[in-house]
Amino acid sequence: MFIRITADGEVDGDALSESIASLLGVFNSVPQFIANDDWQIEIMENDEEGTEEDDDLPQGWFVDCSPSAEVPWGSVSTIAEGVAKLLVEHGGANPKAQLVEDEG
Repeated sequence: MFIRITADGEVDGDALSESIASLLGVFNSVPQFIANDDWQIEIMENDEEGTEEDDDLPQGWFVDCSPSAEVPWGSVSTIAEGVAKLLVEHGGANPKAQLVEDEG
């Protein structure tokens, strides 16, 4: 399972990535992917019209946050709230979070 946080609008993806890396306390050399021992976070822009297969992905931005099994739920919630706040600070609007089952 992972948490997908979505936001509408124009987001500065590079600045968002740097801010999320700072939130996690990691150095980030790959702008769209941030990882440490506890987290894997991927930042993506969805700028295409939805299809039947991806109707759940709105136009705008989404950030997939995958915590390791050792991360306590309170920390997961805190990071998810922090990422949603950062999305807004970097230009996004209407942030929403949902729990998503891993495929496979």
